[in-house]
Amino acid sequence: MNISNINKKNNDEYVYNLLQNVGIDSEKANRKILNLSGGEQQRIGIARALAHNPDIIIADEPTGNLDNETEEKIMEILLSLAHDHNKCVIIVTHSKKVCTYLDEIWGLKSGKLLFIKDQNTKLDADEKS
Repeated sequence: MNISNINKKNNDEYVYNLLQNVGIDSEKANRKILNLSGGEQQRIGIARALAHNPDIIIADEPTGNLDNETEEKIMEILLSLAHDHNKCVIIVTHSKKVCTYLDEIWGLKSGKLLFIKDQNTKLDADEKS
């Protein structure tokens, strides 16, 4: 990953720091993406999204096809970005379990945007939306 306007040494440090923040160590950082697990690939994608320090992050099915443990790690990273780093994180998902982590849930039904939940409303993982 190359970040423009940063010299090579600082670029490498910045990239390794981003990767470390999403749980990728320096040994795995130098592997080809296809030689990483699905969860590691997802975390690389998050690091790439963060490279230019955006205020808004849109994650389309960030936990799709991941095991439960990796899903939890990915959600912890995304929640930390929202709560600890003041980022707006928008997650598109079909997973009711992922929805239980979220502060607000909005849905689409017949082409209309519907409010479903906020921080004061509990959503059960088995609840239909």
